[in-house]
Amino acid sequence: IKTAWLPALCAGHKRVTLALLEADAQLGPAHIQARAEALPGGGHRLWGKKFFVPDLPSADGILVAARSAGPADPRQGITLFLVPRSHPCVTLEQNALTDATSRSGQLVLEGVELGPEAVVGGVDDGWRLCERALLFANVGLSASSVAGAEQVLRQGVAYVKDRKQFGVSVGSFQAVKHPLANVFAEIESARSAYHYAAWAVDAGSQDTRTAVAVARLCATSAFRQATLTSHQAHGGIGFTWEYDLHLYLKRAKHNEYFLGLPNDYEEVVAREALGI
Repeated sequence: IKTAWLPALCAGHKRVTLALLEADAQLGPAHIQARAEALPGGGHRLWGKKFFVPDLPSADGILVAARSAGPADPRQGITLFLVPRSHPCVTLEQNALTDATSRSGQLVLEGVELGPEAVVGGVDDGWRLCERALLFANVGLSASSVAGAEQVLRQGVAYVKDRKQFGVSVGSFQAVKHPLANVFAEIESARSAYHYAAWAVDAGSQDTRTAVAVARLCATSAFRQATLTSHQAHGGIGFTWEYDLHLYLKRAKHNEYFLGLPNDYEEVVAREALGI
């Protein structure tokens, strides 16, 4: 796999995505129902359906998380397989999502036969690799959410400074400027959270999982609140197709549910930080 894929990935000639979530959109090994049947010679046959696979239409390969062992130990019963998108037993279904720019899709596996070389990492050890990948993915998601929140706040502030009502800028009204000030404070908190999470991942801190979950929750919440507040500050014009604000609102909603639901990460904080 390394010889066949890594040079092309590093050169940008090929793209690989991760097929992790299933119909319930819940994050965790216990929610993975796609199954991998062992074949003679070390190969496997994959069955199942993966939902909300990011960038699926443009991917050349798909890392599929499938159950290769019984439910007695779900964390150790998941294996990652690298499946070529061109495999004849693979079917792609386009998603109809709120954020049309996300380009995710469903992956249908109908008896996909793979050799032992398709296993990434080790058999029954795939979830450990998924958890590591999710740390980096969620730091990136947090950073992009903070950046998106900053942009829609700038748009909102610029608009209320320019828009006049009763002879003065609407930004001079307390009911308009104070919600924007609250968004600014929320963004600053989210920025601090994702900076710490990035450091924790890089340094291998003991609280890395908690730090990343907190950063994701804070950043996606700030992004959502920033878009809603900016829409309110714009009034009716903010909801028109001519303004880019609706694109940010859709992306904020997309980020909130990307690679797991908010309650998945709230559970991480409750378990890791609070011990409950």
